Amino acid sequence: MHILQLANKMPYPPKDGGAMGIHIFTDGLLKAGNTVKVIAVNSPKLYTPLSQIPEAYKIETQFEAVEIDTRIKAKDAFLNLFTNQSYNVIRFDAEAMHQKLAEVLSKHFFDIVQLESIFMAPYIATIRKYSRAKIVLRAHNIEYKIWERLAANETNPLKKWYLHLLAKRLKEYELSMLNQYNGITYITQTEGEVLKNSGCKIQLCHIPFALDVKSKTPSNKAEEKWSVFSLAAMDWQPNLEGLQWFLDNVWQKVLAQMPQAKFYVAGRNMNSEWLQKKYPQVEMLGEIKNASEFIASKSVMVVPLFSGGGVRVKIIEGFAMQKAMVSTAIGAEGIEYQNGVHLLEANDSDMFANMVVELLTNDEKRKNIALNGRKLAEQHYDISEVVQRLTNFYQSLIAAKK
Repeated sequence: MHILQLANKMPYPPKDGGAMGIHIFTDGLLKAGNTVKVIAVNSPKLYTPLSQIPEAYKIETQFEAVEIDTRIKAKDAFLNLFTNQSYNVIRFDAEAMHQKLAEVLSKHFFDIVQLESIFMAPYIATIRKYSRAKIVLRAHNIEYKIWERLAANETNPLKKWYLHLLAKRLKEYELSMLNQYNGITYITQTEGEVLKNSGCKIQLCHIPFALDVKSKTPSNKAEEKWSVFSLAAMDWQPNLEGLQWFLDNVWQKVLAQMPQAKFYVAGRNMNSEWLQKKYPQVEMLGEIKNASEFIASKSVMVVPLFSGGGVRVKIIEGFAMQKAMVSTAIGAEGIEYQNGVHLLEANDSDMFANMVVELLTNDEKRKNIALNGRKLAEQHYDISEVVQRLTNFYQSLIAAKK
């Protein structure tokens, strides 16, 4: 098959969950024998110079990037209040991308155009104008749900009102577009149910996040004793809110039971405010060069999330690296886990602290949970099996008359 992958962010380097989620499917589809062309939004927030992308990748994916300024601007946000448009979406709608798509689609044939997230939906009309390819939304999340949760957790009245407005408009747009594609793939079963219950009449397919699990070999090196870690993109609001909650409400309770414990916070785009935060036995690392080595060197992973959607990429990566972890229910949402078998679930500060301490002090339990997580990753989240399912779905869409 000939596939055009339209990405809402640069997929290379695949360091954060969003980039990994795009890149792993590019790689998987290529290895399955398809041709894949990637066109990506290159925004100031996550800007990647083309010189930093390997030539082999650019050649194999026929890679092109379109620079779009998706940053939030006070004037634009204010003027948007007097429209009925979703400010989350229109920031990605740029004439430069419409022109690039018209140019590419006029010259090349594609069976499938894969839209990475709802934020690429503004380009449907242009795609339809220049191509007969089947358009598939790869829904990374039910996006409006993320903003509803952010609004629900916000305490500032004015900010809460604005977040509710963003969520409302995004919901209206997201649901209005449901039947504009030829198919939708969703990451979690919960999201699939939301789509079905919201009036989606087109073909749907469950395609979870996946990894090349076989390449994520668990390390034989000794873990740092009493170490706890978080690895998350530090420019995503749900991650920031969750980590702040952990630092303010959980960490002191861990230290009260285990004063020798140490917490490492790592992730790309950590700003100076976070890098300068001071907490006892906490080290703010920022972006790290080798995520796999970092994960392998630590004992217990924490995922303290209370908003967001989709699947936590780092949880699947942690499973593959055979790491024991504690997560909130929302943090592990969409993953086919059993509490107490594959990870420990905790939703309040006392329980979260106790679970962290239990994993740090009970070597046998920590090792068993880590091993079970690895087995789960092998069985359900390996890219080769997931891409085969995606390929079958695409072939069924191509065979359909409409």
